[in-house]
Amino acid sequence: MNIIQVTGTDVGGGAEVVVRQHHAELTCQGHNVQLLVGRKQTDDPATTQIPFRRGPKGILRTARWLQRNAGLQNLYSPGFRALEDSFAFTPDVIHFHSLHGVDSFAELSVLKRLCRKYPSVMSLHDLWLMTGHCGHPLGCPRWKTGCGKCPDLTLYPAVSRDATRLNFWRKRRLFRNLPTRLIVPSHWLMDQVRQSPILKHLPIDVVPNPVDIDAFQPALNDNLKQQLNLAATDPTVILVAQHLDNPFKGIQDAVAVLNSITIPNLKVILVGGAANEVSQLIDHPCVVLPFTQSKQELATYYATADVLLMPSRGETFGLVAAEAMACGTPVVAFEVGGLADVIGDNIGGTLIPDRDRAAMAQAVEQLLCDNAMHEKKSAAGRDRAVRHFRLERHTQRCLTLYERAIEQHAASA
Repeated sequence: MNIIQVTGTDVGGGAEVVVRQHHAELTCQGHNVQLLVGRKQTDDPATTQIPFRRGPKGILRTARWLQRNAGLQNLYSPGFRALEDSFAFTPDVIHFHSLHGVDSFAELSVLKRLCRKYPSVMSLHDLWLMTGHCGHPLGCPRWKTGCGKCPDLTLYPAVSRDATRLNFWRKRRLFRNLPTRLIVPSHWLMDQVRQSPILKHLPIDVVPNPVDIDAFQPALNDNLKQQLNLAATDPTVILVAQHLDNPFKGIQDAVAVLNSITIPNLKVILVGGAANEVSQLIDHPCVVLPFTQSKQELATYYATADVLLMPSRGETFGLVAAEAMACGTPVVAFEVGGLADVIGDNIGGTLIPDRDRAAMAQAVEQLLCDNAMHEKKSAAGRDRAVRHFRLERHTQRCLTLYERAIEQHAASA
């Protein structure tokens, strides 16, 4: 099958990891693939950066002024308008992913032409296509009724002025008759889509995000803690995020939870941007590590820890939790977003309702002190990751949906 994927960048957080892994697995299975990105950061020959184009004199400058000063998003992109010029082949299907960010590389109105010409699917990695500007509303219900009077313009991707109602209207008008299918990573996100005035009419399928269960697996080496200058008997909690200070990741909750734990010799591993700054807020000794794209390094960090702490305020899936479970590390997380799909009914860890910090601290202490419970959740989490999140399973389900999109497109021609 000839498959073209389109996304903002090939390196970044969880969404980019998912796209890159799917891209590689499609290649391994013998499909003809191309990844088109707004910004290329790898040397993959099958990844192409969408060329920058200025377009007619003055229009791009005006559009950028409006985006910068009037709060409009993804208004005009000559490069995206000429996307087909970058095609290495005629696609059987186009798979769209994250279309925001990267200097508004994707002009939304172009989707109508592309989706009418080619079979297509769209993966939602956040809620941006359903809102007037943000990727995660964090409890704000305005996306269900048209946005406007936005309570927080600073949420990513931030805007300078409140044009959220207009942005919402533009998306609703675009998707009203758009011939495409949606892919979401969790049943929670499916429920959100079904409440969206913009997207609720579109066909939708749940395909959990993939984990490379061969790379992420329980440690075979008993000396991992010593490699990080930790004693083998030290109870250890890990936090992992591309940017630990990202407001979505709940670092203030993490600090409060960790500082309330009184277990002797507790150590904390911090992996991600701003780890140094976060470590200064924590009362326990910390190991500070930079964020890494290396599966092997991440797997080592997960396997070194006894518990992954994940106090996120919003997750459409929770790839970090799935990776930790694949490594046999139980997860303690707030019950938000798609994390219930990952952890299950407290199978691979413990879900804490109502953002209860005291309950979260108690759950961490219980896993650190109760060896039988820890071993049970460790084994069950690994088994759940292998059964539900295997990369090959993810790619096969996407291929099935590609075939459906092709059939749907042919029937409407």
